[in-house]
Amino acid sequence: MNGFFGKLNFVHRQLWRQDTSYRVSILLGPAALAGFLLAGAAWLASAELRNDRLLGAAPQPPNWAIRPATNQWDSSTGIVTNVNRDASLPPVSADGSLAGFSRGWEMSTGQLEVNALDATLLPNHLTSFSSADPNLDMATILANGPKNGPLYLGVGSAFLVIRTAGIYGLSAQLARPAAAPANCLTRLAFGGRRVVSTLEVGLSGNTLKTYEPIKFDLQPGLYRIVMAFGCWHDREAIGPGSATVMIAHPGERDVVPATAAELVRPEQRSSQAAAAARPGLTRPAAQ
Repeated sequence: MNGFFGKLNFVHRQLWRQDTSYRVSILLGPAALAGFLLAGAAWLASAELRNDRLLGAAPQPPNWAIRPATNQWDSSTGIVTNVNRDASLPPVSADGSLAGFSRGWEMSTGQLEVNALDATLLPNHLTSFSSADPNLDMATILANGPKNGPLYLGVGSAFLVIRTAGIYGLSAQLARPAAAPANCLTRLAFGGRRVVSTLEVGLSGNTLKTYEPIKFDLQPGLYRIVMAFGCWHDREAIGPGSATVMIAHPGERDVVPATAAELVRPEQRSSQAAAAARPGLTRPAAQ
């Protein structure tokens, strides 16, 4: 308050010395003085606002806009050490494959709800199939998806094969050649939480995006890994496009595509196990 009156006094003295009309207006009576006070207050307020803008002051976003998702790993926490393996490494067959396992994904198509802000993968399955391809490719997803029905994407469940103890980096890569504009959703879950969850809007040119990896301290064994991927336009699933699990092995800095030998599925699975194979990717429709 003292600063305000000090500034007002300074303005008054300057005008009194330099402006004859100001001295005359002061002598005319209280009405002119009241007008001066109001004008001075407005000037000071605008000056403070200009100073705030010059200093970069801006309203802070609400908490809901910056709060990280509780079901997603945070790369700023460093190396994740609390992911337990789902099974020990099985015996190795004569051809080098793991006994009782086939390469690739146990796949399904899942219903997708989209709006202007988000995309929600519902927990219901539309179709089921398997794929030996380490990538989730829209050509395979479209060939095995429902011919008529709601918007959908592909969901793959597999075990990540870890043969050597150490620090691994996990990420995902989205690839889409130049084509008609489309929106693409990519999600990767590991250890019950999302490693990657990204919605790319309006992709039309040649696109290749590798997302920031999360580091995990892993022991030899089998670890459940789940990926969801799909592209659509005007609420219809379309291609082309693919999503790939990216992995940095111990001692390596860069992530590279996971090989077919690193992603395996049980040769026989019960329908009950298949229904529970999508941790960290879906959420209740009401949320």
